[in-house]
Amino acid sequence: MALGHIYQEQARFDLALTLYQQHPSHPAEIATQFDNIGNVQLYRGQLDSALTAYRRALDIYARHDHPRGRAVQASKMGQVLSKLGRFEEALQAHRDALGLYREFDLYMEGGAELDFIGRVYVAQDRLPEALEAFQDALHVFTQAGSRQGEAAQLDNVGNTYFERGELDKALKAFGDALHVFRLLGHRRGEAQSLGNMGCCTGARVRRWRYLII
Repeated sequence: MALGHIYQEQARFDLALTLYQQHPSHPAEIATQFDNIGNVQLYRGQLDSALTAYRRALDIYARHDHPRGRAVQASKMGQVLSKLGRFEEALQAHRDALGLYREFDLYMEGGAELDFIGRVYVAQDRLPEALEAFQDALHVFTQAGSRQGEAAQLDNVGNTYFERGELDKALKAFGDALHVFRLLGHRRGEAQSLGNMGCCTGARVRRWRYLII
């Protein structure tokens, strides 16, 4: 095993920091070490340690004017903060990442951040904001020609409409997602969309029966 991988497996924060202090001319390498440590800690379920590692990587990228590195670390911090239930901090981290990606016209990455933002809003039961974020992500992926991203966001939009009780709109979104998944030959996505449409149709039938009883 390479020495760097040993450091990664052992999550040696102090060692990575010492390397940074001894070799300030190679900040990207040290930031990468912190990023690797964060990834391992996240995999192990050590969320606070992962968050600390990602924050240290972000600080290094910020000091050395590396905006894309900052954006990646901010996004990872947002995902960890969301897992910790610190939703407002998670939203801010994802917004920071989104702003950096937009600044440098990294549209696909920006679309992914909008997806993360929508998911945080869903966790907070803020469905109008979630719907707006998913629709914005859908626009980004559609404009970028990413059919996979388009289908995923149509599915998100459909699920959000479903949770809001807007079943006709949900059914249409699921149908549009099904169409794209079929064009892609994505059988799992196709099955998921069909299942979602079935749930939506069932809910409409139950609602109608309730109204006429």
